[in-house]
Amino acid sequence: MESYLLKKTRKKLSQMSLSNILKKISNGWIEYRKHCEDENIKGHKIRSLKQDHEIHDIVTKDWSERISSQINLKKYKVESSVGKGNLVAGPWLVIMDLSVTDAATEGYYVAYLFSRSAKKLYLSIGIGGTQFQDIYGLNKKAVEKIDEFAKNFSNLFKKYKPNNVVSEINLLEDELDFEKPLSGSSRNLNLLFEKGSIFSKEYNLEKVSDDELQDDLIKYIDIYDKIVSDPKSENFDTALFTAFTLAF
Repeated sequence: MESYLLKKTRKKLSQMSLSNILKKISNGWIEYRKHCEDENIKGHKIRSLKQDHEIHDIVTKDWSERISSQINLKKYKVESSVGKGNLVAGPWLVIMDLSVTDAATEGYYVAYLFSRSAKKLYLSIGIGGTQFQDIYGLNKKAVEKIDEFAKNFSNLFKKYKPNNVVSEINLLEDELDFEKPLSGSSRNLNLLFEKGSIFSKEYNLEKVSDDELQDDLIKYIDIYDKIVSDPKSENFDTALFTAFTLAF
């Protein structure tokens, strides 16, 4: 049972604006990553997901609730995450049309993606990376294939591309030295997120306003709806099936 003090804190957080929620995540993420540092049974350093931290609740509850309050939950599903078991490199939130997918591992959706330091935030149309991981494994081949697929997907729906998008996103942030760069499967997983993102906008979190965030949310859901309604999107599953058959 939550204590009275914790309930009061949760109530205050739930009343935060979207811009303040995002800034709070950005400012507290690195400290939360340190809080989650652990060792496995072999003595290797890992980051285990820990729920006893404000950032965990802000990402998984406040952020999701704030976005959910602005959309039709009969049509869309909202999911936000800091990981399952192990901590993700950067927190994320997706908005899924239930006629397309109800899981962030499949299909395509509107996605907010924070970088490893959470100093960068992107709004994109994202393609689920796990469906490529399932076909090729969590390796460079999967990264190459989702990159190829996303470029074709982007070209197919280029008439819906908004203005002021970036050519690529940087979730890995190898140039930063606050911790060692990601490697192995964790690196490839985040590359799937990077390469599977199209029509991406990058935010300046120091200057972003609630009006800008609201306008962009409406814009990207509209783009998403147009892609879903476009007859060309019916080829999505066919293209994935082709990728699967060509892998073997």
